[in-house]
Amino acid sequence: MDIEKAKTLLDGNEGNLNEKNTLLRGLQILAKYLDDMDHGFSSDEEIWVDGFEETIGQMTKEEVILMAKLGWSYDEDSDIWTHY
Repeated sequence: MDIEKAKTLLDGNEGNLNEKNTLLRGLQILAKYLDDMDHGFSSDEEIWVDGFEETIGQMTKEEVILMAKLGWSYDEDSDIWTHY
């Protein structure tokens, strides 16, 4: 998927509170495209996963929309996936 189009889909995203297992389902999608997932947690209860550009270029539009529904977003300063 086009990176700029994906950023637009993810921008201002708060996720869908009715979705279940949002963290795990997002990680499963990312694991399809990352051989060795670099990840961590920040002090404000945020999980981050490196490799936004690497993964987004391989994802389908449906996967990007699902990531948005699951509450995953893009941190432009660090070029990473984030989830609160």
